[in-house]
Amino acid sequence: GVYSPQETEGRSEVMFESYITTLTVECQTLIQMVKVGIMPACVRDLAKYRDFPSLAGNRQSLYTYIAGEIAKLEKLVADAHAAGSDMHAEATYLCDTVKPQMLVVRNLV
Repeated sequence: GVYSPQETEGRSEVMFESYITTLTVECQTLIQMVKVGIMPACVRDLAKYRDFPSLAGNRQSLYTYIAGEIAKLEKLVADAHAAGSDMHAEATYLCDTVKPQMLVVRNLV
């Protein structure tokens, strides 16, 4: 059937809330995976080359870059929630700003 304006608004709000929650959980999971699993592995890997740094290649700069990109993602997620109670604006920010940064991190790791 046809929804009333109030029903349409309510459904829209539920959809925005679901999208925001899903993307936020994905971001938090990605950040935690990198910080808890990947970065410690990077540190252990780099330690193997302590006596022969010339053999490490670009590992140190790559691992530093990964850490920087994760820090950017953390800030973007925090900024998204600072947007206030406007769910449409927060969902748009997550889609247009946070998701591309998630892709950057995923491509690095």
